[in-house]
Amino acid sequence: ILSARSSAVKQEPPECIFVRMTSASPRARISTWSLIATSLTEQHAFREYRRKRRPEVCVVAPMCRSFGGRSHMNKHLHPETYEHHLRTVDKPLAKFAGEVALEQLNDDLGYVNEQPAGSTMYATVDPWPKVYSHPRHHQVILDQCQLGQRNSHGQPVRKSIELRASD
Repeated sequence: ILSARSSAVKQEPPECIFVRMTSASPRARISTWSLIATSLTEQHAFREYRRKRRPEVCVVAPMCRSFGGRSHMNKHLHPETYEHHLRTVDKPLAKFAGEVALEQLNDDLGYVNEQPAGSTMYATVDPWPKVYSHPRHHQVILDQCQLGQRNSHGQPVRKSIELRASD
């Protein structure tokens, strides 16, 4: 497992790299790289790692706080907070994730990204429009309940998500 603060690297190339902001338990054959969106040092280190190791798939997960359904309400109710998050964390991470996805596509490798259905990120943050127009790009919308997601009362979560990925 690779972390942004560790130089420990597996000997064989990983099948997948998961770029994320929050921690989760790592799975076999997946290298995990948690990074801070605004840290150019960590972004550079990740890019170097990706170029050298050429992972088959990068799973990128930028924060949806400024791009999902509730962001429209927050933009009007709390404009200062919305703009602060968009400018300092959400947009830089979305841009970086899009750059990783585009680099993967250009290297004939894969990527996967998840956002709420209807996310404005794909239309408003470069280079996502280029990723979206790439011939290997695919998308599917599904409800979290289809994946077994349940709320604290055990009821199915009917929140739509959009997966965008390469073939």
